Amino acid sequence: MLKDIVLDVAKNIASLGTFDEILVEQDTDTTKFTAYPEDSTITVLASSKNKVSELPDAFGMLNLGFLVGLSGLYRTEDSKVATGTNAKSEIDRLAFSGVDGNKDEYRLTPTNLMKTKTRSFKGTTWDVVVKPAANKISELSQRAGLYASIDPNLVATTDNGKLIFTFGGSAGGGHSGKFVFADTTQTLKRPVTLPIQSLLLALKTASQGTPIISISEKVAKIEFDSGVIAYEYLVIAQQ
Repeated sequence: MLKDIVLDVAKNIASLGTFDEILVEQDTDTTKFTAYPEDSTITVLASSKNKVSELPDAFGMLNLGFLVGLSGLYRTEDSKVATGTNAKSEIDRLAFSGVDGNKDEYRLTPTNLMKTKTRSFKGTTWDVVVKPAANKISELSQRAGLYASIDPNLVATTDNGKLIFTFGGSAGGGHSGKFVFADTTQTLKRPVTLPIQSLLLALKTASQGTPIISISEKVAKIEFDSGVIAYEYLVIAQQ
């Protein structure tokens, strides 16, 4: 189970290139993972389906590129990931090993050396909740690539049973576009401005499963279940 968890976190948080560190904390029945960049435009809150009892109560994961690299080397079925201890018998590392005798270690970081702190999401009233089609996420990616360089944000609205994303306009030098993202029977109370790159990063990551996107006036939530960890990517609306 530990190996599955480590590889999953490396794939769905560490490899995104947005975060410098991941805070890991034990809860009663689950292990929680928290990550956010300094600008906090996106926050990841993830919980394992079962508590990963091999891990310490709280620690940090830094040098995420190194973690991703090691995860790539030890993906084969016969590879193993275990915990290792220091001279005080405290768990302070992940030990990767293969049947060929190769070994690598990834050191865990004490929480007092981290910037990332505990975050929780109490929930909100969602105005719109949709399950976007895979082709719509792909098309959004193409459009976002065009518009992100002239305006970093898109605007979400609803009209005639459609969730619509609008790009550009006056903020984009007059270039503009409208993209019908999904059908919905719900209505946004007012336009919601969201950072394109953060929204797209969350949607592309979640599209390996069955993503659900929920939008309120202040935040958009993209969630999916990898099978071992449930992920929530919170994208903060821009004022």
